[in-house]
Amino acid sequence: LHHAYLFEGPSGSGKAAAARELSRLVECETRVGCGECVGCRKVDAGTHPDVTWFDMTPKGLTERVRELLTTLGFRPHEGRARVVVFDPAHGLAPVAERAEAANVLLKTLEEPPADTHFILVTAEPKRLPVTVLSRCQRIRFAPPPESSEVPEALAGVERAVGAASAAAMFEAVGELAADRDDAVELVLSLWKRLRDALLVRESVADGRVPSTRVEAARAFAAWPAASLLTALRATDEATEALRGNVAPSLVLEHLVLTLREVRA
Repeated sequence: LHHAYLFEGPSGSGKAAAARELSRLVECETRVGCGECVGCRKVDAGTHPDVTWFDMTPKGLTERVRELLTTLGFRPHEGRARVVVFDPAHGLAPVAERAEAANVLLKTLEEPPADTHFILVTAEPKRLPVTVLSRCQRIRFAPPPESSEVPEALAGVERAVGAASAAAMFEAVGELAADRDDAVELVLSLWKRLRDALLVRESVADGRVPSTRVEAARAFAAWPAASLLTALRATDEATEALRGNVAPSLVLEHLVLTLREVRA
């Protein structure tokens, strides 16, 4: 394996899922990413001590990068190697509040510690310094194909939002994706549906929303525009929470509760 990868491509193209699969492969006891061994299960649960999904919150980013590099001087706790995922990696872009973060990381990318692999995940590679890009093996992910089919889980979200009681809502949420990668895919699909609905509501869908998706978006298009904007922000936050290893069930419950609050 290369010591540093850049997974680049549009939202929904599977970059984060691939990062998790690669992490599983590194830590798998059978070295095939079986999904059944202790190492694989810990990666899936977000509890493996040698797999870090780095906190990309701008405040304090440089200090956290420095702390991370200090820990990389030690051997992995229990796995074959250590994996560090930066998602979204363009958070390392040298702007005022985090000007030093990329530079602090750069030397480690030049001279990586033994048994350590970095995975940078981004939809905006051009925002990263050339010095960072040049030290990574770049893997480009194609955009997902357009589909007129409604994911079954997405229909489940709509049922949960429209449930008549809290009990019915929690029951509907409990039937949604429990797997982290499936939950990320679900939330990204919901974001697209809400975006379509906003464009339909504002009568600017022509040329922007495929005809096969217009009808599916009409239920959400009945919501006020302000509610749709709030819902879009909530789905963005849910995606970040899922990639930060918050339990999928909690993220989906919080998201559905937020959507129920803003729909009126």
